[in-house]
Amino acid sequence: MSQEASPVRKHARGSITSDKTGIPLTANKRNGRKQEQHLQLARGIKQVKITIGEGVKGGRPEGSGTAQSKVQEWQELHPYGKKSECIKDTGLSKPTVYKWWT
Repeated sequence: MSQEASPVRKHARGSITSDKTGIPLTANKRNGRKQEQHLQLARGIKQVKITIGEGVKGGRPEGSGTAQSKVQEWQELHPYGKKSECIKDTGLSKPTVYKWWT
């Protein structure tokens, strides 16, 4: 019985996913810079844009971070309440309620 070696295909990182999904995945382009240098440049460009009044996203969206306070307030009003009731009453997702439940 002869064993023929099947051709082994070595994939670059992400090419298997790219083959399956059809979405091309490319490497990060930093023009030869190290990550720290790249981030320093990006932050500098952001500061210049802010200075000249050009619109720049400012981090987390408005209203984010309120889920924790919603869960805490609900627990204060319902000391013997269950997580499932909190989920129904607040409209928050199950993972969110479980994350902030104390």
